[in-house]
Amino acid sequence: MSGLTVGMRLCLTLLLFMAASMGKASTLYVHCGGNTGLTSIGAALKALHYSEDHGPSTINVSGACHENVVVQNTQQLTLNGVNGASISDTSNGNADVIDVDNSLVTINGLTITGGYDGIACYNTSSCQLLGNTIQGASDNAIFIYQISRATVNGGVLQNNGGGLAVQGDVAAKSLTVQNNAGIGVSLSNGGRLSFSKSVSMNNQGYGIWVQGANLTCRACTVTGDQDVGVYLDMGSVAMFAGYAGPIQISSNGAGVGVFVGDVVTANFQGTVSVTGNGGSLAIQCNSATSVTRNAITAAGGAANTNCTN
Repeated sequence: MSGLTVGMRLCLTLLLFMAASMGKASTLYVHCGGNTGLTSIGAALKALHYSEDHGPSTINVSGACHENVVVQNTQQLTLNGVNGASISDTSNGNADVIDVDNSLVTINGLTITGGYDGIACYNTSSCQLLGNTIQGASDNAIFIYQISRATVNGGVLQNNGGGLAVQGDVAAKSLTVQNNAGIGVSLSNGGRLSFSKSVSMNNQGYGIWVQGANLTCRACTVTGDQDVGVYLDMGSVAMFAGYAGPIQISSNGAGVGVFVGDVVTANFQGTVSVTGNGGSLAIQCNSATSVTRNAITAAGGAANTNCTN
């Protein structure tokens, strides 16, 4: 065998070894409040940053963490809460508890308390949020900014300034948004939200507020909010998909169950019930440019809406 052939084989072996090393997964363990090892998520993130491994990484978190976490320029990171782990704000409400910047992150099973926003995802980030309880934020529990996306599966957003704020692209399933001081769910600036088998209830503002954005409500419930149940305005598009399961918009305190404003299209399909809300109309079309389909059926008859279809 020639020296050239041997050299080529050695180079190939070295390249394969380097590729395998670069793709190696890392798992770190953080015990907040502990005396040894990693005692903060920030310390674990620094360890990963200086590590030679650049594959998928998991940080298993236990204990009560008191810190504000910034995840920046990171791919395939999982923050996994173990045995009731929690993260609490230390900025007196001036910073987000978890900031995700230009990163792909999964956050699972944590109780997150305080901060400006509980979790903020921005700058082309992708956030998978699974079964978290987020409470006590002065602004929103979760804020997904433009050109970012998120999946929110399960969990509770409660006792915040607002619940879920969407300007990016979000799919939420089996989520409970409750007892917030302002709007339960807000969409704006071209945001898109699929709100599936989820509940917005007992919020002090609107249940769902949409301005210049796109809402799909699948088997959702909006109830007990102090303002309008679902408020749609300024070029928004809404699909109430009751064929995926019954939709209930009821017992919201002020105004109507569904408000349909300027240049808005609202389609009520399948089993949709808009009843028992504070206003005289269940569904109100507020403009000549409001367009609805099946609103009369969803409102329980023509006497309960001024929409023509």
